[in-house]
Amino acid sequence: MAFRIETSVEKKSVTFKVSGRLDVDGIAELKRMSEEYREDYCLVLDLEDLGLTDRFVIRSLTAFEVAGVLLVNCPHYVRDWILKEVGSA
Repeated sequence: MAFRIETSVEKKSVTFKVSGRLDVDGIAELKRMSEEYREDYCLVLDLEDLGLTDRFVIRSLTAFEVAGVLLVNCPHYVRDWILKEVGSA
């Protein structure tokens, strides 16, 4: 299954709901989309429907989080992997 990103805007936050298998193209799209809102909104990535992923995506999600993007509904394996990435940095 390819990735899909749904956007919802509420007052001062923007949520990007990611579905499917996120890849390099999906990360590029998330970066592009987040730049549109970064100045005026709190950014949220909803990862509830995220499929299997790879190390590049985990490192990119870690970078989003370090930059202040809130990761919600993060699958346990993704959260564990992010913690390992942060710990090895």
